[in-house]
Amino acid sequence: MRLFVVSCVLVLLLAIIGLGGAYVAMRHLNVFQEYETAYAGSCIPVVGVPGVEDMAADVSLKRAWLSSMDRRDISGQVRGAIIAFDPENPLDTASWRDRTGGVPAVFEPLGIDLYKDEEVHRLFVVNAARPSVLIYDVGPDGRLDLAQTLTDTRLTSPNSVVAVGPSEFYVTNSSQGAGRGLLSDLGFLIGTASGSVLYFDGSSWSNAADELKRANGIEISADGAKLYVAETSAKSVAIFDRDIRSGVIVPAGALSLEGFPDNINRLEDGTLLVGTIPKPWSFSKHTSSADALSPSRIVKIEMPYEAEGMPEALFQDDGEGLSGATSAVRLGQKLLIGAYAENKFLLCN
Repeated sequence: MRLFVVSCVLVLLLAIIGLGGAYVAMRHLNVFQEYETAYAGSCIPVVGVPGVEDMAADVSLKRAWLSSMDRRDISGQVRGAIIAFDPENPLDTASWRDRTGGVPAVFEPLGIDLYKDEEVHRLFVVNAARPSVLIYDVGPDGRLDLAQTLTDTRLTSPNSVVAVGPSEFYVTNSSQGAGRGLLSDLGFLIGTASGSVLYFDGSSWSNAADELKRANGIEISADGAKLYVAETSAKSVAIFDRDIRSGVIVPAGALSLEGFPDNINRLEDGTLLVGTIPKPWSFSKHTSSADALSPSRIVKIEMPYEAEGMPEALFQDDGEGLSGATSAVRLGQKLLIGAYAENKFLLCN
């Protein structure tokens, strides 16, 4: 009898611990949090461009580059696209065409970044379908010509890229293994620190940072001395000091967020716009079904961040207007907000 009682108590304790752990996990995933729609300006939906996961503002062409794909399609036959969008002529659907000329044939674009100096004008693109970073030369008419395809055995689950030179860049690796599947989802839930940042110096690869909790968006400061990396599972943006000559980065702190950060884009004044996922559970359901709504939140961070508490939202939506926003850029007076799985993005004043 005593052994039976002890066994019952043990089972009860394990059940309590399990329920407690589940409650803590749900709190961490913001399951109980409500997000009301809030934005000081006005937005219109631009319908017909699917899965705008990331964006890059091109001031010289007065266009925004969009990383687009029907990300709900599971046939394996759909190819992604890079689109040059004119915010001043949003109804010019004739311009909503892929600028890559169909190269490469197998193409799933995620993070993108623009680099321009007096000699080159290039767009850097993560291709998740064949883990690599593609570098396109940008023509005066907006045509993209593939100049380089770069890959490395350590680049297993590339997510986002930031260019620091004509051929130099940092790219995030979500995790050391494949970036999708049950093990990847479990790693996200328990906060496995298997993400990394790889650096390509124009001729060779190196491991710039590791033990990151789901490395996602990445951005550089205007002077090149700081590198910012979204650690999605950690609900924070990691900050690194960067040696401009060598490219070596060292940890310099982290900025906590309310949601789970995705892409990071820098404005001309140095301000960071961070697309955050408020509720990963609803986001996961939304990526499979358009009927499942997921809140959106874009955070504005003026760097260096000196305010108390967590950065506040620039844009927030309960999911009705836009579900699962992952990126935002500003071009002139226009703010563009993209989403991973929606068949639209927002154009805001």
